[in-house]
Amino acid sequence: SVAAFGAGNTLVAALMPPLLKLVKRPVVAVAAVVVEVSVIAVMIQRMDNSPGAALLFALSGIWGAADAVWNVEMSVVLGIVFSTQQEAAFSNHRVWQGLGFAFGAVYSQRFASCMDQLRVKLLVMVGLLLLAMVQYGVVEWRIHKLGKERHSAPIAGGAVDIELLSRRDGDHIPSLIHSR
Repeated sequence: SVAAFGAGNTLVAALMPPLLKLVKRPVVAVAAVVVEVSVIAVMIQRMDNSPGAALLFALSGIWGAADAVWNVEMSVVLGIVFSTQQEAAFSNHRVWQGLGFAFGAVYSQRFASCMDQLRVKLLVMVGLLLLAMVQYGVVEWRIHKLGKERHSAPIAGGAVDIELLSRRDGDHIPSLIHSR
């Protein structure tokens, strides 16, 4: 199932640049959340019965595809928000990602593998996913708001043009999260 995850992840990551030219970033992110919550719902529903190898491989591949969306989205948003401090932004992103993996490993080992506790883990994942989506939405809204305030240039489809932001000096961008 790790191979299926990797295949789904690789395929969708390769398709993201042309997709983001056709569809706004927030729409793609919401679609990924819907897919991930659906996969978790199937896992919760099927955990009492043996799901079968085919379903596990399919769920792994679908999860990998949604994960690719998040990886690309976070890279794009970090590049926009921290355009003048990208090295620090991406290294901090990796530090927090590593801490999240470590927390997940410790958290996972604290629970036995009984079904009720597995169900709790999956519900915690849904809660964290929804929290992440709300935070992502706030950042996208702030990018959109900043783009409208700072430029009289048209903002295509309600999203800030990435190239337009990257050509600016970017000194105000890191304050995007903390300002106002």
